[in-house]
Amino acid sequence: YTTKYVGLQVIVPILSGGGVLAQTRQAEAKEEKIRQSLISTRRKVLSEAGRLYQAIAQGSQLVQALNQAVISSEQAVDGEKKGVQAGTRTFVDALDAERRMYEAMRDQAIAAYTLANNRLMFLALAAAIDLEAIETVSAWLSTATR
Repeated sequence: YTTKYVGLQVIVPILSGGGVLAQTRQAEAKEEKIRQSLISTRRKVLSEAGRLYQAIAQGSQLVQALNQAVISSEQAVDGEKKGVQAGTRTFVDALDAERRMYEAMRDQAIAAYTLANNRLMFLALAAAIDLEAIETVSAWLSTATR
């Protein structure tokens, strides 16, 4: 009698310790984290853009109003000086008018610089800032603040 044996051993790892499954889940979690970070960043940028847009619109109106306030206060100073010369106003009245004029000029300059800063920040946020934009804002500032 001759007996021969033939054997076949098959090893099929079903989970192989869970390593592959764990790596897959980890990669999916990383992808989701990045996706959520992108969504969060996008929302922050849009929110900041909206805030800056509103600040620019309001700042522009404020600068116009303060320009008129400066003109009015300059006229008031002239009127007070003429009143002092005519004897109807005191020197203190003229000085008070000058103080209000300089306050209006200060407020107008602060508003103009704030508006210019907001414009540049908006352009930077939109990745549209370049030398021409900076020169435009600079030229506007030099005329806006007299």
